[in-house]
Amino acid sequence: MVRQARIEFGFKVFAVCLVTYAILNSYTVLGSLRCEREQVSLIGQEKVLHCTITGRYYGVYWYIGESRDSIIRYINGHKAGSEYQRGKLDIASNGSMIIKNVSVKDEGTYRVMVVWKEGGDDNAYVHLTVIVSSSRDTPEINLCNATSESCRLCVYQSVFLECSMDGRPPVDLKWLNASSEIPQDFQNSTESSPLATFISISKVKVPLGHLEIKEITCVPSGLAVTLPDKTVKNASILLISPSDPYVSHKETHYLPVSNLSKVIGQNNSKTVAWIKQTSAVDYSFEIPTCKALDWSENGKLNLQLNSDFEGIYTQVVKKDGNTFMRNVYEIRKAMAPKQLHFIEECLSQDPQNCIIYVNGTGTLNCSVTDSRPAAAVTWKVAQSGPEITQLDSINSCEHGMRKCKTSVKITFRFTNTKVDVGEFKCLVSGPWNKGALSSSVKVINNLSLSSPSSTWFMSTGFISTSTHLTRTTTQDTGPGNQLLTTTQSADKNAGKAKTAAIVVPCVTIVILSFVFLIRYKSKSGSWNVFMLFTRKKCHDEDLSLHKNGYPNSSKKGEENKVNVLEGETNVASTS
Repeated sequence: MVRQARIEFGFKVFAVCLVTYAILNSYTVLGSLRCEREQVSLIGQEKVLHCTITGRYYGVYWYIGESRDSIIRYINGHKAGSEYQRGKLDIASNGSMIIKNVSVKDEGTYRVMVVWKEGGDDNAYVHLTVIVSSSRDTPEINLCNATSESCRLCVYQSVFLECSMDGRPPVDLKWLNASSEIPQDFQNSTESSPLATFISISKVKVPLGHLEIKEITCVPSGLAVTLPDKTVKNASILLISPSDPYVSHKETHYLPVSNLSKVIGQNNSKTVAWIKQTSAVDYSFEIPTCKALDWSENGKLNLQLNSDFEGIYTQVVKKDGNTFMRNVYEIRKAMAPKQLHFIEECLSQDPQNCIIYVNGTGTLNCSVTDSRPAAAVTWKVAQSGPEITQLDSINSCEHGMRKCKTSVKITFRFTNTKVDVGEFKCLVSGPWNKGALSSSVKVINNLSLSSPSSTWFMSTGFISTSTHLTRTTTQDTGPGNQLLTTTQSADKNAGKAKTAAIVVPCVTIVILSFVFLIRYKSKSGSWNVFMLFTRKKCHDEDLSLHKNGYPNSSKKGEENKVNVLEGETNVASTS
């Protein structure tokens, strides 16, 4: 009994050991197969589809997908297969397949099977993605230059943007406004056969409010743009709504057309854009047309004063974060008036020798037409001359400030009974030139003449006086456009009215005396005595006039001119 028990116990131990050995041996014989599921390769390179095999195997077979025909195999140390014979594929001793000169056709899913020596087999799948690097370093935005990573665009209300980029696999595109993503209206990828790449396109609609500025960025991502040896940048576009031509904080400059240039803008290195609006300068209701301009490093714009410089110019400066500031400049062509004389009362006579007679009071109107901008008009009169009692000025411009009219009317009167002559000058200035134009008029007060007969003679035209146009030029003396006024010529006849007041009575006395003597001729020779006395008196008065500024004396006349002009004062002006 004891012996039999021992035998049974031995059999049981042997069975347990046999079972344990079988279990352990089964694991060792079957082994394991492990492969990376997703693998990538650049086009044109050599790629190894890595797999790891542990255990004793009879053979390794590679297939394309679920095909039953192997493309390459490794059996008992021997390589075989159609692609191996062609030199396209190779296989390593560990079972990994080697693809030489990877092409787009090599992209797809592969199946590897291992047959174990002790029986059985294992299968694993590998997907190969072929990468074709993008031909661009930045995406392309449809409204920008194809090679630019950033651009500036002046738009009205809203705009549709399209971003595109090539590559394989397709490039993923998204839009950002600052750091916020913008929902896309459309995204698609189409394959381009000749280049073996995909063209990815993304579209988005961006609304733009009044005086709003947005910086929109297209961001690419994907295998085709994240390669170690390639740096791809984002593409951005700065959307700028047109500036309002009616804003009060803009600067307005009137410049003459020339071959020179004008520098405008602020010195700011954070300048990100300069735009020019063309149609809004006329204050019309048409949609403004805009274009971006290039500027200097300091942020200023060098404006060429050719025939096409007129417009609304906006300097855009980026502040902290995603906020922007505008500096608006309105640039217009300066137009000089075509007329040469401006005093309306002198247009019916020779403007360069204009004399007006008044009875104590009168009005003068200086009118400038067809100028841009409205001219600055100034009336000047000698301090000892008539008194200005009223000033009326009118400025009017056509639509869009194309042409302007300026009219300054003054009312005056003679308050000093000793003053019977006044000289007025109308000065006209503007940005069309550095100098000022002027017209002058001489006003004679009839009421101040001492004799009724002299008044009659003057009103009937028997006594005439003349005046010369006084032209004043204004020179630029340096910064600030300080004005230096010099008189080029003046009238030499400032005392002619007084001369007439004295000569006319003398002539009257002679005529009356002649009539008297005809009727009462005396034998004592009183005729000759009286005539000699009369002629002597008139001669003495005439000589006195010569000494005190008679027009025939050039020396005294020049002194009189200087005295009159030195007394000028600006009594009424408008701009």
